[in-house]
This record gives sequence, C-alpha cells and structure tokens, in this order.
Amino acid sequence: MITIERSTSSVRTSRAGRLMRSLAGIDEAVLKRAPQDRQRFTSLGVILAMGTLVNLIAIVVAIQTVFKEVPTGLPIVLAVTVAGFLLAVDRWALRAIPLTGRRVWRLTTLLPILLVDLVISLILGNSIAIRVFDGPILDEIYNSRIEDMIKYESDLRGCNQPPEAAAPISSSPVCADRLLAVPNKIPQITADLRAHEQTLEQDRNTPQAAADAAKVTSLKKSLADAKQAYSEAAEIEITARVQEYRASQRTIGPLDINEAFANLRARNIYVNTIAWALVVLLIGFRTAPMLSRLAAGPTAYDKLASREYQQIEVMRQIRARVVERVARWDEP
Repeated sequence: MITIERSTSSVRTSRAGRLMRSLAGIDEAVLKRAPQDRQRFTSLGVILAMGTLVNLIAIVVAIQTVFKEVPTGLPIVLAVTVAGFLLAVDRWALRAIPLTGRRVWRLTTLLPILLVDLVISLILGNSIAIRVFDGPILDEIYNSRIEDMIKYESDLRGCNQPPEAAAPISSSPVCADRLLAVPNKIPQITADLRAHEQTLEQDRNTPQAAADAAKVTSLKKSLADAKQAYSEAAEIEITARVQEYRASQRTIGPLDINEAFANLRARNIYVNTIAWALVVLLIGFRTAPMLSRLAAGPTAYDKLASREYQQIEVMRQIRARVVERVARWDEP
C-alpha cells in the first residue's frame, strides 16, 4: 500500500514537472539523455509560470483601470489572451537564444526582447500604481477641475467688462474665445453723452443751455440703464457658459487620469517611489526566465539539442541534394 502511494505521488510529480518543462519549451526526448538538467529546467518552468500568473493579474488590473465601464468577464478574457500571447513569446525566446554560439548572437536576440519587456512593464506598472492611488488621483482631478472652472469664470468676467472700464482687458490673447455676444449700447450712449457735455460747456450762458442740461441728464440715466442691462445680460451668459463648462467636465477619461497621476508623482516622492518600485518588480518578473536561462549558461541539454539540430540541418541539406540529383537524372 505504501509503495502504491509513493508511486502515485511520483507519477503526479513527474507530470507536474513535465508540464513546467513544456512551458519552458524543453524537449523531453533530448532531456532524457541529460537527466542532470531536469531539476534546473523544472525550476525554469515554475519561474515562467509564476511570471505568467503575475502578468495575468497585472493585465486584469490594467484593463479595469483604463476601461472602467466594461462587463465583468471581458477583462479576464482579454487578460488571458494577452498573458497567453506573452507566454508564447517567452517560450519562443527561451528556445531561440543560442546559448552555445557566440555572445553577439545572444545579445542580438536578447536586447529586442528585453526592450519589449521593459515597455510592457512600464505600462502594466503604471496601471497598477494608478489603481493603488485611485483616491488621491481622483482628488487631484477634482481639485484641478475646480481651479480651471474658477479661472474660466474669472476670465469670462474680466474679458467682458464694460467698455469704459479703467483697465479693459478684452484685447488680451486670453480673451480670444472668452468674449460674449451680449448686446451693448454703452459705447454709443457714452459717445453721445460726451458730445452733449461739450455742447453744454459751449452753450453754458445761452438759452440753449437748459435743453442741453436736460439732454445730458437723460443720457446719464440711459447710460446707467444700459450698464445695468449689459451687466444682467452678461451675468446670464456667463452663468450659462460656466454650467456648460461644468457639464463637459463630468466624464473622466484615461488621459485625465494619466495627467493627474503625472502631476501627483511630480509633487509626491512617495507616490513616485511606489510607482517605480512596481515597474521594477514587473520588470523582474518579465525578465526572470530569460536572465536565469542566460545565467545558467550552456548545459548538457543545450549541447545535445544544438548537436541534434545540426544533424537535422545536415540531413536536410543532404536530402535536398539527393532530390536535386534525382531530378537531374530524370531530365530527358
């Protein structure tokens, strides 16, 4: 009974080890002739499996961070697809690096893969950091939008002051898209008032002075009414513009989140440190299989696999030559 249990456990262990080695792209037929490398490649498969699991979790978090209003199962399906693709790329890379050749060949194969891993880690690390600091990022967005809305309203009021203001700023470049289409009779009434005031000054000692004074008084009242009408119309238009601006700021998009996160990282060294730590951690998980494979150097398995590949290549060339000669013999 004890023997049966041990044999069953051994079979399960061998199956699990074979599965881990298959993830790393190890050929079991070649490995049988180099059994001393079996544990090493089993550990390599475990490293690759753990890295794939971390990639899967990171991709799910990244998709949920960027696309918040999506069905629950869709991020998981997309994450499994992308993680499977990355696993296939890693498996190909582990088989493609020529460990028994020149170092230049290794570098030319390794560098593009490491650059891709770096980009992927940056994207996933920043997405996870955004998810971790979701609350402070939202506060940053809300505070920034409140400041922008206050500035927008201030610009509207400053750019639409009455024309006779002491320091009008309606000609400022900021006011190019801040001017309101409000009916304004103030300039015309002001010009008429100044003209009648000059006439009154000239006709002060004449019978026409009383009529001029009455006209000036009437124009002053009209000017006060025009100012009030302009202020009321401008206030209505400014209120409508501010409400429209507020309504346009209700949606928070990925670009808003990234901008707020960048501002938060620039001000807070703690957030910046955590973000970079997550990126470095993901870089470690992404490059661990490749670097551990290179650090181990060429093994007996690699030499056997390289020799077998060379033999297969020689046989292929011989077969091609034989086919070519047979084709020549068959020619009339």
